[in-house]
Amino acid sequence: MDLTIYRFLFRNAGAERTRILASTLVSGAANAAFMVVVNSVARDFSQISVRFFLMFIACLLAYVLAKKYALLETSRVVQHNLSQTNLRIIDKARKLGLDDFDRIGAQTIYRSLLEHNEIIYESSRMAVSASSGAVMLLFSSAYIYILSPVAFWIIALVLVTGIVIYQSLQAQTSAALRDFQANEERFFGILDHFLHGFKELKINHRKEHDLYENFLTTTLHKTDALKFKTEQGFVSSIILSQTLFFMLMGAVVFILPNYELTTPETTIAIVAVVLFVAGPIGIIVDSIPMLSKSRMAIDSLQRLEQRLEESDDLTSDQPVAPLESFEQISLHQLLYTYTKDRQALFSLGPLDLTIEPGQLLLVTGGNGSGKTTLMKLLAGLYFPQGGSISLNGKPLKRSDYGQYRSLFAAIFTDFHLFDRLYGYRQTDVEQVDRLLRRFQIADKTTYRQVLGFDNLDLSTGQRKRIALICALIENRPICLFDEVAADQDPPFREFFYREFLPELKQQGKTIIAISHDDRYFDVADHLVKLDCGRTQSPEKE
Repeated sequence: MDLTIYRFLFRNAGAERTRILASTLVSGAANAAFMVVVNSVARDFSQISVRFFLMFIACLLAYVLAKKYALLETSRVVQHNLSQTNLRIIDKARKLGLDDFDRIGAQTIYRSLLEHNEIIYESSRMAVSASSGAVMLLFSSAYIYILSPVAFWIIALVLVTGIVIYQSLQAQTSAALRDFQANEERFFGILDHFLHGFKELKINHRKEHDLYENFLTTTLHKTDALKFKTEQGFVSSIILSQTLFFMLMGAVVFILPNYELTTPETTIAIVAVVLFVAGPIGIIVDSIPMLSKSRMAIDSLQRLEQRLEESDDLTSDQPVAPLESFEQISLHQLLYTYTKDRQALFSLGPLDLTIEPGQLLLVTGGNGSGKTTLMKLLAGLYFPQGGSISLNGKPLKRSDYGQYRSLFAAIFTDFHLFDRLYGYRQTDVEQVDRLLRRFQIADKTTYRQVLGFDNLDLSTGQRKRIALICALIENRPICLFDEVAADQDPPFREFFYREFLPELKQQGKTIIAISHDDRYFDVADHLVKLDCGRTQSPEKE
């Protein structure tokens, strides 16, 4: 039996581990004692007495109470361990650098937590029942030995033979289960392309047909085949257990009487014991598939946790006082390169840039020129692979980045819009309402302190206006805007460049915005033009 779930269950369980083990032992022993009492009365009805009846009731109560306690406490401990594991994974995820987060993928973290938790939780209950059954089986074996040592050794030989065969089947099943899990991950990766690329596939039948027929369908068929192979292993284990049961019955019924190794009364008693333990044996065998799946789930969570730990960006995770201002940010020979399989795909830099408080800096350039990468480097989301970023004349170390990032409020092209003002939930509702009206979106959504925004099912341009409101509420010294005006109607775009950005500048904010609107380049103090990852010093307009 796989013990991975037990190690997970009892990790950090403390004194509760002893109580769960004790209650599981009591439930199994009580079940065995229940069987002995029934068997004793059945062999000689003249022994029926109040004493045996009270023993019967005592065994029943001990079994029910102990089994209930074991199951409930196991559920509580496993849920606590799962919660702690989830929190550790999420805590390590928030310490990732953005580049490592992108490599691991949000879906990998999300699916791991979503899928594996339920498997582990369900298998923990089966593990308790299987353990209780194993204890009952152990005591029953001892009872058989008391009745007939010869019968015990015959039964032991049959069981050992079955265990050897089972181990061979289990090794094959585990390998098939690993292959199934890997292929299932590939399938969901392709399905992700199908779902998120639905618009592109809808207008290109050739692309849709290729993805559906040659990738989704074939991968799913392979997944089905591997799943069937896995189930074949589990079914073989179930059939093996039933076959062993019949072999045990055959050994007791045909071998013992024919060789006069036991009396008829003893043979009947042993048959009764074998019949009685059929239930616990069935529970043990039925738990095998779930315990195997739980091992894969726990291993997967542990691998994810280890991967996250190895990708820690090593910045300080201690709370730091946010910076209210700065004197100068300078980039010196800054370099960042995207790689795949150790091959360089694109490089930004080396470049030099100086940013002063109160500047309005516009960044422009063609698609793929490195504008967003520059913004992520400026915001401290990516770490330079060459050169340096200096704050107030002092080059940043990794331990400085936590505080450095507090300078920025950012809206990227792939921004996420939160349902409420996390970290700023005490913001005056009237202030938010004024901004909603000013940004001409008060008729689309409202804000409440407890519930947050009541509607975020909006167009991209409208969602960007709410993101602007959130950035204003954060009130950071530097605002990073990545093509915020790109999805706006002409009147709002005019408002954004001619009123909103100059107003922020008058408030002392430093604005760094990516823009393709050359009609509004005149509002900038400086214009940075990027081309293939290279730039010169900011040009004065």
